[in-house]
Amino acid sequence: MSVSAPTPIVFHVPHDSTFIPPEVRDQFLLNDADLQTELRLMTDHFTHALFCEGVDAAQVVRAPVSRLVVDVERFPVDADEPMAAVGMGAVYTATSSLQPLRRPISPSEREALLHA
Repeated sequence: MSVSAPTPIVFHVPHDSTFIPPEVRDQFLLNDADLQTELRLMTDHFTHALFCEGVDAAQVVRAPVSRLVVDVERFPVDADEPMAAVGMGAVYTATSSLQPLRRPISPSEREALLHA
């Protein structure tokens, strides 16, 4: 009889961040109060606390920025991402109520967001 080590578990927590880096804040059309409201609506609050309490940090994959900056669970090419049709591809352009979220960004700005 052989004894095997337990299978490691990785916890993926992609949408709990509310951080918007200051260097990309100018991309967003919302004033500070409206942006805070959108963050409240679009963030999976407390998921890290609920599911990763006491878990070794090496087992947790956590997005460093809000999904409003870049959504790490979306396909990077809008043509491949169904949610891009409503402004919620990898780089969101619409709010939860489908209003404009950010100004048009250049291809280099988009690439920087995807590779940050």
